[in-house]
Formats: sequence, structure tokens, C-alpha cells
Amino acid sequence: MKRNNVTTYDLVSRVNHWITAVAIIALLGVGMVLGNVELDNSVKFPLIGMHKAIGTLVLLFVLWRVFWRIRQGFPAPVPGTTPAQAKLGHAIHWVLLAGMVVIPASGILMSVSAGYPVDVFGLFTIPAMAEKAPALHEATETAHFAVSLLVIAALVLHVGAALKHHFVERDATLTRMVSGKAD
Repeated sequence: MKRNNVTTYDLVSRVNHWITAVAIIALLGVGMVLGNVELDNSVKFPLIGMHKAIGTLVLLFVLWRVFWRIRQGFPAPVPGTTPAQAKLGHAIHWVLLAGMVVIPASGILMSVSAGYPVDVFGLFTIPAMAEKAPALHEATETAHFAVSLLVIAALVLHVGAALKHHFVERDATLTRMVSGKAD
């Protein structure tokens, strides 16, 4: 398998990125609806079940993605990137990766500590705790919400920086994640 080189991302890294991006944005959107819109239980409960199932699969996929990122490393910043920009970009990448682990993990713990199992499309079920754990539920609910807000902020910075690099700086930052080309 081709590894990331000094200028671009390999195919696996690009596929990991885009699958995760679509899933996380969808899950954040569903989470916002669940947290802010009054829904009939006939809609709400299936939506919660789907959110938990997809979130669990995303957690498994993101653990693979983190392993791959550690194994492959990051390509060097494009020419013209200042050291401060490079450090900020690297920090945002790690905030996103960590958040994509913490959010679904806290969601699973939030559910099972409240006495609800997590069924993953009939493939497997994470059972509820034998006894409800209100303190754990409250802590994981807070973490789930707070880290979601942090990830949203990091996503805004990440997408904004990619668009700035593409349209203002006219460099290869975005194209190397889309096509793998460094020019």
C-alpha cells in the first residue's frame, strides 16, 4: 500500500477522511435535531437508535483511522505555510480525531449508563449496565455535548482553512485530500 509521502495523502487516507467527514456531519446534524426539536416518539426513538448504531460504527471506523494516521503520519504542509499555521492545522487534525473517538464513546456510555442497550443494526448489541449509573450518565452526557461543540468549532476552522488554501492561497492543500495530487 502506498504511504503518505512528503506532499500528498494515499488513497486509504483520503477514503478514511471522506467517509468519516460525511458520517460525522450527518451524526452532528441528527444530534442537533434530537437535542433541539420536539419530535413524536414514533420518530424520536428510531432516530435515536439509528444515531447510536451509526455512531458506534463510526467509533470503530475512527479507531482504524487513528491507527492509520499514526502509521502513515501527515504529509508536510504545502510550501508557503507558516510554522504557526502548520502547528494550528496539526492541532486541529488531532482535536478532530480525538473528538471523533470521545463523542461516540461518550454516547455509548451515556446510553448504557441510563439503562439502554446500543443495538448496532442487529449485528451486535452493547448491553445496558446491570444498574443505572446516574452520575456516569450525567458526566458522559456533558462530555458528549461539550466535545460535539468543540468538534463543530474545529470543523469550521478545518473547512475554512481548506477553502482559504484553495481559493485564496491557490495551493494544493485541498486537492491533495480530494485527488491525491500535490499540484
